[in-house]
Amino acid sequence: MNFEYQTNLKSYPFLVKELDIIYGGPKFKQKRLPKGRKRLIQILKHLSIYKNSTCKDIAKIEWDNDLSTKVKLKSITDDIRKFINEKLIPKRLVITKEPKKIGNKKIKTYDLTIFGILYIIHMDCVNLENISRNYKEEHPLVFGRIDIFKKVFGKNYSEKIGIETISNLGIEKTYRFLDLDSILTIFNQVSSGAWIQGIAGIAMSHNTWNQQFSYAIYIHILSSLIIESISSIHRGNIESMQNKWQEIVPPKSEIDKWFKEFAKDALRANKKQVKQLKILNDFLKQKEPTLAKTYQ
Repeated sequence: MNFEYQTNLKSYPFLVKELDIIYGGPKFKQKRLPKGRKRLIQILKHLSIYKNSTCKDIAKIEWDNDLSTKVKLKSITDDIRKFINEKLIPKRLVITKEPKKIGNKKIKTYDLTIFGILYIIHMDCVNLENISRNYKEEHPLVFGRIDIFKKVFGKNYSEKIGIETISNLGIEKTYRFLDLDSILTIFNQVSSGAWIQGIAGIAMSHNTWNQQFSYAIYIHILSSLIIESISSIHRGNIESMQNKWQEIVPPKSEIDKWFKEFAKDALRANKKQVKQLKILNDFLKQKEPTLAKTYQ
């Protein structure tokens, strides 16, 4: 069991590469399917729609769809249980939840982790709306705010928030994160707002993966807005960008407080790694001398 899979979202790209090699990835087109590919997609897709499912719940849909099969329901259930325990839980795609009481027995149930959610999106086998409805309690800062994202960005909201990009490439492999420093250097020249150099990568090195996932979405949204605004140096573009950001993260709201604290905690946890500060930040409402004390 790889501890990094549990504690750090930065390990997700390595998991994607590993699983794509084993199961063929989203663009697999050969006639002979890799062993386990069908079972992998079946389980992850089911759990994206039906939370807290038992192995029998997953098996019954397969069995009901092919009543002529000679394979017994119990055999399908046992095969699914073995696949989950040996293939999915060790890779942190699936997690056990509270058992269901069925008769005199307590039966294990399962949900997707954020790795499982991202990977099934990567495999292009699910509807983001379904996942959002089912996992909004586990990830309220992202899936619980889909209506706000849709209001601000319209029908292309999934592209704007970056969840599909992250599911394919991970946190630091998108051009938005790789080019963030240079983008913000330009942005700083035409605005009174700026961002902290390298914070996208820095923040990913601590805290829980669920917090990392939420933060990754918001930093992706922010960088997307910045990229749009610097296409023109007109002040109106910058104001429009800031208005959209404040609609998504209202000033002094609970999510605003969370976002600021996460950023500051990330900097404190990595103060030895941060050598240069470029801070005049409208979004965090911080002054350079205040944050500079963190690194003294």
